[in-house]
Amino acid sequence: MTLAISADAEKIATHFGRCEHYVLYEIEDDTVKTIKTIESPPHEKGLMPKLLKENGVDVLLCGGIGRRAKDLLNKYNITCYSNLKGTLDEAVEAFINDTLPKHDDVCEEHAFHGRNH
Repeated sequence: MTLAISADAEKIATHFGRCEHYVLYEIEDDTVKTIKTIESPPHEKGLMPKLLKENGVDVLLCGGIGRRAKDLLNKYNITCYSNLKGTLDEAVEAFINDTLPKHDDVCEEHAFHGRNH
């Protein structure tokens, strides 16, 4: 299975759509087999969920995320753990050990007059 983390340097980025890069981990039998980095393209609504799907991502770990991105991840059957903090290593370990909290919250900054983006 493929796990992606939205990252700024070696930490979980505070916002999914505006991170420096995405780190993809191929995990098999609770062991990381490969690690791949995808640089973030310029911010464009709806682009990253599609790119993650095209890269075979099954699960995303991120900080904040907007409603539209969350809905697109659901459409592509990508499970999302949001509102996370910490290092990438801590996040991968927590995922493998099944100790991550799963939140359905979205960033408040993305709710404006009833519209989410």
